Amino acid sequence: MNQVNGIIFLYSHVNYEVNFLALSDNFSRIKTEKNSSILIISIAKNSTVILDQQEVELKEQHSCFYYSQGADLYLIAQGKDAKVFILTFKTGFLQHSEIELDHQQKIEQSFRSSSLLRTFNAPTLYSTAMDLINSQLPDALIPTFYKAKSLNLFCILVAYLELLSEPGNIRLRVIDMEKIKVAKELIESNLNQNFTIPQLARTVGTNEQYLKKHFKQFYGKTVFNFIVECKMHKAKQMIKERDVKISAISQQLGYKHATHFTTAFKKFFGYTPNALRYLFVVFIENYAATRDITSILI
Repeated sequence: MNQVNGIIFLYSHVNYEVNFLALSDNFSRIKTEKNSSILIISIAKNSTVILDQQEVELKEQHSCFYYSQGADLYLIAQGKDAKVFILTFKTGFLQHSEIELDHQQKIEQSFRSSSLLRTFNAPTLYSTAMDLINSQLPDALIPTFYKAKSLNLFCILVAYLELLSEPGNIRLRVIDMEKIKVAKELIESNLNQNFTIPQLARTVGTNEQYLKKHFKQFYGKTVFNFIVECKMHKAKQMIKERDVKISAISQQLGYKHATHFTTAFKKFFGYTPNALRYLFVVFIENYAATRDITSILI
């Protein structure tokens, strides 16, 4: 076991790697291999996971999965003492897993289609990860122990992903679907407004209880959470793509005070708007430098 920049390398094998990372309020960057399957489990506190221009909140004891094409992984703590467990299944893992060939192909196809960050609550994943972290076995037994536990985690992961891929049974009348779609479009096209549920319900021609029930049933989130989500993702886009002051962004998104916007942004993403702007500036500078070097070499 060794440690570099806060990353504790628990075990490394040609087909998989097990890491344990204590996070801070600064971005932790981890390089990922192309065609690797990455399982991240929150061991303590909440954190934010950013990979391939996507980010999700990872709650304590929850898990996150992604099939990587080689993009860098960024993690940041949302509170003090946040820790994550990272298990990377490399390209050759399936071939040495003793899983039947036809099922290997099915799993690989399923993993390759996982281009979005997924989070889910799987207590058995968390408890198994804790077994790996707290292992007190002699060195001679470690390789066998980690192989067995990694296979265990892999099988649990596959089972959960197959369960999550099953289509839901959403049954709404066409008229209800049209009304909540209109409500969604109103929110998305008027992010400078602070709609209340009664206002939206009156506008689309339904009552408050129906709107709340059907909106969550169809979109999987409350009206309020959807409004906040839209505002935050628009804010992030503006921070990345336009040289606009944070105070101006907050006004355009319906916040009276920039401090209220900054608080909401940090609560949603786990980091401040200025931190994101700094990260993006560094990325652009590094990219520009790489382009310059490439042009010289050519």
